[in-house]
Amino acid sequence: MASQMVSVVLTDRLDRKHSLHAEAGQSVESFLFSHHIPLDAVIVRRNGKIVNEHVRMEGGDEFVFEMVRAYLLPDFLRELGAWTSADKQHAESADPHSYTKRVLWFDASGYADLAEEQIPFQEFPEFLERYFVQSVQERQLIKEGSNIGLALSGGRDSLSLLYLLARTRNQLPSFTLRGITVCGLSKLPDLDVASTASENLGVPHEFVRSEGVAGLFGLRGTVEEALEAILRKFGRAKTINCVHAIMRTAVERYYADHAIRTVAFGLHNEDLLASLIRSLVNGIPFGESFYRKSWGPFELIYPLWAITKKELTLYLEVVAPPSHSSQGSPTAYDRGGPNRDVQYLVADSLQTLWPGFSYHAFEGYQKLFTRAAVAVQHQACRNCQGVYVAQRIDNQQDKNDLCHLCEMLDAVGELAKGI
Repeated sequence: MASQMVSVVLTDRLDRKHSLHAEAGQSVESFLFSHHIPLDAVIVRRNGKIVNEHVRMEGGDEFVFEMVRAYLLPDFLRELGAWTSADKQHAESADPHSYTKRVLWFDASGYADLAEEQIPFQEFPEFLERYFVQSVQERQLIKEGSNIGLALSGGRDSLSLLYLLARTRNQLPSFTLRGITVCGLSKLPDLDVASTASENLGVPHEFVRSEGVAGLFGLRGTVEEALEAILRKFGRAKTINCVHAIMRTAVERYYADHAIRTVAFGLHNEDLLASLIRSLVNGIPFGESFYRKSWGPFELIYPLWAITKKELTLYLEVVAPPSHSSQGSPTAYDRGGPNRDVQYLVADSLQTLWPGFSYHAFEGYQKLFTRAAVAVQHQACRNCQGVYVAQRIDNQQDKNDLCHLCEMLDAVGELAKGI
């Protein structure tokens, strides 16, 4: 038996009426979410009386959603194809074996232009490599004669960066590339993938062994035991930060010993957008930009700044062996907390509603950072020698000469000598 449909009218601040339909039994909240209508953008009336978003929509009731703000939400959602039946027809007629790249641009007058390009899957690697080269050159991330170190976990993101750098070398300024993988933080299959892919692509690669990492921090046991102690005391949200700090410090120390000062990380577009959201929420600057930033004596670069995780996944599906394009579940230590999940949800949702939002946001952040002349002070931790930001969240200067990671390791009793 077909479900009964409920008639819905949305009225905007220009007194225009827009007819929509809901299924009987559907909640107002579910309907709003499915139609990309923000909860706080409308007042809901059922049969003339105001109701909240938790009521169910039943046949015979008349629902009117009144917009409370004067912006052209219906026009925008139709432009994105979120409402119209024409969009469904377009989707059915499109090549199912293709990828659609969408970016919403605005001209000087504020008018929007939604640019779309369909790329057949068999042509996708060429498209993405061309796009990668363009985004690297646009931000001058690689200069002639650059000596670049790659942080290579063996996961899909850093592996994609390895493939892209290796396969587009002849299209970029000449550079040398060396990769390292920090053991104890990646699963064993990922370690094998990192080594095999590097060898296949002709990129020098080494491992930093777990015992070497433990020695950098002066741990009394293994890296895994230290992370387990932090997880028990501080929870997942802080533990994932420690995982990243351990990896970054090990990478820094290795490349410092090899006179390499430019380090490439595989943070992709959504990673960086979530970092921007985290920076705004916590009041902690990310650095000069989301393309590159100074980090003590190092320059950290993010060549994947313009490329999404979905695009990286499609790319590896075509150019890499199946064992290199798969991705396992995260470990107990790099899962992160619900706050991280929300930040990624917001980042993904922004990109859906405003395709290409991140490009505007990254550019705007860099301008704000430069105009505000934000001073970020780095120093070396007296225990691990890793670089860290000296200012605390409360803007007080650090007085212990210790990075936050070593303070936490000391708090859980995982440092051999204590500090």
